[in-house]
Amino acid sequence: IHEPTSMTHAQLKVHDVEIKYGYDSSLYTAKPTEALDAFLAELAPSLPIELMSGETDPTEPTMPQQPLHHALLPNSAMYEGFTARTNPFWCDIGGAGETFATPAREVEHRLLRARGGFADERSGRSRSFFGTSGQTVDDIFKYLEGDDRLGVAMQTLEWSHIAPTCPDTLCEFRTSKVLFLLPVTDTGMAPPHRVLPFYGPDPFILHQTPHVYFVGNQPRFETRLVEVQPAAESEDQTVKRVRVVLVPKFSETGEIVLVNTATLEVRRRRFALGE
Repeated sequence: IHEPTSMTHAQLKVHDVEIKYGYDSSLYTAKPTEALDAFLAELAPSLPIELMSGETDPTEPTMPQQPLHHALLPNSAMYEGFTARTNPFWCDIGGAGETFATPAREVEHRLLRARGGFADERSGRSRSFFGTSGQTVDDIFKYLEGDDRLGVAMQTLEWSHIAPTCPDTLCEFRTSKVLFLLPVTDTGMAPPHRVLPFYGPDPFILHQTPHVYFVGNQPRFETRLVEVQPAAESEDQTVKRVRVVLVPKFSETGEIVLVNTATLEVRRRRFALGE
């Protein structure tokens, strides 16, 4: 073993093949992260941003993934409207628990609601969103032929299990004591922005049905509105409509997906990507 040439770099030679450990400035650049931070910092003052961790992001690769550390995006993290989230991620939109980027946005929201601008709020309901960054569906196709990704996503909703290949080929945080990472708080509620060790059931089992179920980083956009039968043990036996959405990779397609929380209608918008 050779002496380290710097405080952040060590070398090891095995059979005359040099292996490097630690930070290597020739292989790493912070410019992409800095560019993302600058872009998000421009949006955060006027637009709430929920940023989920993904497969290649600098966080734990095991599922459920923890949020990106605020030190990676220091400028964006300064704004109240920016929040790094876990993967998978639950949130409610349109109800009393909704958060706003600025007080002005909250006032605007309340005025529009008073004028009847939100059908879902007039009915006294919020919309629950649940989704992943795509690894759960991608990993299933290690076992399947074809490419019916929307069909597989709907099946995971029907099974009430979003990651049936965990922990076989999709890494999951697990110990011999069946310890899972689940979001918890002192009140027992489950905000998606905190992840702590927890003894309990499989965190990928769905115990309630979301209004919108999305899967990110997919090859193409697909969507369908499906009806889901309630579980036999559920107190609410109402058949629920669920909007299933496959969100395409923006870096490859230049597409984003907009969901109307009142009607669950979906629109796709495409932006021209520079060469």
